[in-house]
Amino acid sequence: MKTLSLSDVRVESQPDVHPLWHVLGEETYQAYFQAVNELEVISAGEKKIKILYTPLHGTGRNLVPRLLELARFVNVDCVEEQMIADGNFPTVTSPNPEDAESFSLAFKKAKDGIYDLILATDPDGDRVGIAVWNGERYVLLSGNQVGVLLTDYLLTIKAKEDLSDSVVIKTVVSTEMIEPIAKKYGVSVENTLIGFKYIGDRIGRLEQEGKRFLFGFEESYGYLAGTFIRDKDAVLACLLIAEMANFYKNNGLNLEERIYELFEEHGYYLETLRSFNFGSSSESEKSKNILAYLLERSLTEIAGKKIRFVRNFAVGEEHDLLTDQVRRMDFPRENIVQWETVEGDRITLRPSGTEPKMKRYVGVVATEQSEAESKLVAFEEHIDSLVFEGLNQ
Repeated sequence: MKTLSLSDVRVESQPDVHPLWHVLGEETYQAYFQAVNELEVISAGEKKIKILYTPLHGTGRNLVPRLLELARFVNVDCVEEQMIADGNFPTVTSPNPEDAESFSLAFKKAKDGIYDLILATDPDGDRVGIAVWNGERYVLLSGNQVGVLLTDYLLTIKAKEDLSDSVVIKTVVSTEMIEPIAKKYGVSVENTLIGFKYIGDRIGRLEQEGKRFLFGFEESYGYLAGTFIRDKDAVLACLLIAEMANFYKNNGLNLEERIYELFEEHGYYLETLRSFNFGSSSESEKSKNILAYLLERSLTEIAGKKIRFVRNFAVGEEHDLLTDQVRRMDFPRENIVQWETVEGDRITLRPSGTEPKMKRYVGVVATEQSEAESKLVAFEEHIDSLVFEGLNQ
């Protein structure tokens, strides 16, 4: 088969007049804005919180500033160098809002804390990262922390409503801190496999069951409210985050202070992610069998903490080690294994199905921050040593 270069690809010169093309116009934007407005998450009046936004050379430039303006945020600036659409992303090493480096230009523009909030969306406008000024410096909040903050905020502003049929959806590797927050408001939490397509699918099933989807998120910086879009939406997320930051600023708090209030109330939940890249051919082959090796080990503890549940998503089974009972799990089959301790800590391993890679997720909880930090390090060291042990078999 002939290899094609980009110059060989034919591009329609007049897509706006071609009968097979339909170019979406302003009416689509207006329909989106109307759908957002009907969520009733836009507070009244002008919001004077100072916001800096960057689309990282991507599509967010078309909608995020407009939506914030419509919501009457009057102090919004943009990183002008990154408002230019450019697939080469000349001003960043990687246009990924999960990476601190992607905020470099924004931090230069925001020196001395002149902005309360920095928003950065990825090139296709479906993920958003944030930095908040804490009075001394800009602090990056993780995807899990933003998911927790948004869940708590939405439940707070909707507390007077009947939420008994409402559901928050997250992925199995996203923070468990959602559970006590949702429980406080009588809201259910459901888990899906990793990937927002599963959250979108679950939204449709909730409608059939007569339940109300309230909010969904994944730790990789994807968020969604409402049902008019069934995928993560950074445009709407920027609005929600801005509304939330303005709400707490009016109450004398920044978002870092609010997350610590929630830690004090519900416990210190800390999470990390590591990607293993198995470079050599032997490691690549052995990496396919790591989960089988660890399951054969029949682990009963991690870093001195007793394991309660072992979840094997490849066969759809959860094994309760305390009762020795096995429960069927209602998930699509996927090569993922998760261990949960009696204290509610979780370790999840997810090998790639196409590349010699594997992701390792660790989430811990403790009543004190120092205890959670120590536990997190111990769990990371233990599971990583087991992974490398498996590679050396």
